[in-house]
Amino acid sequence: TYTSKGVIEAVNSVLPAAETSAPVASEAAPAVTPDPASEFKATAEGYEEDVVVYITLNADGTIATLRVDASGDTPAIGGQCEKEAFTSQFIGKSAPFSTDNVDVISGATYTSKAVIEAVNRAAKKAAQ
Repeated sequence: TYTSKGVIEAVNSVLPAAETSAPVASEAAPAVTPDPASEFKATAEGYEEDVVVYITLNADGTIATLRVDASGDTPAIGGQCEKEAFTSQFIGKSAPFSTDNVDVISGATYTSKAVIEAVNRAAKKAAQ
C-alpha cells in the first residue's frame, strides 16, 4: 500500500492539474505550528536506536501534528518514517494505532512499528 501511494503521488505530480482529481496519497491537514507546552513526547525502540515522536492533539483528541525523529536508524530506510507520506496516516485520527490501521514502510517495518508504539505512548500521556 505504501508503495502504491507513492506511485499515485508521482503520477499525480506529473499530470496537468486539469486532468487530476485531488491526489490520493498526499492529502494532509493544514500546517499547524505546535505549541511546545501542549506537545507530548514519547520513545520506542527502533531498529538501531530509539525513535522519538512529538505529537499535539486537536480538541477532539485526534492527532493534530506529528514529528518523528528516527535519525538513529538507517537514514535511507528508517528515515522514511520521518516523512509526511508516512506521518500523515496519523493526522486527524485517534489512538490506539496498530499495523491494522497504519501502513508500515516496506524494509522499515521495525522503525514503522516503533513510531506506532511511540505515538500510542504519547497519546496516552496526553490523555492523562
